[in-house]
Amino acid sequence: SSGINAEWPLRPGEKIKLPENIDKDIEIEIRKTSGTKPALFTPNIVFSNLASKIISIFQFPVKISIKVSSEIVTDIITTTGRDVLSSYPNLKREVHQIATNLLHTK
Repeated sequence: SSGINAEWPLRPGEKIKLPENIDKDIEIEIRKTSGTKPALFTPNIVFSNLASKIISIFQFPVKISIKVSSEIVTDIITTTGRDVLSSYPNLKREVHQIATNLLHTK
């Protein structure tokens, strides 16, 4: 492990909270685009702005989750290579190379 707890803003089991006033934010964004007259269709920019806000809330936790998952998979590959594939050096090398390439592909 790489000291994730120091970076992680949530405790284990704690849920990510969306802003309590998200419904009000949607209403305000819609009114900004349509003015005083109600619009039949809501412009895409309203949903893009709101989606950007929500994505920013989840961005850091998702990055940390991916980092932790990658570390777990790397540990599994290392352990498997050491314990199970030690009798097959060519297979061990190939598995390690393929797994490493896949883990580092963005």
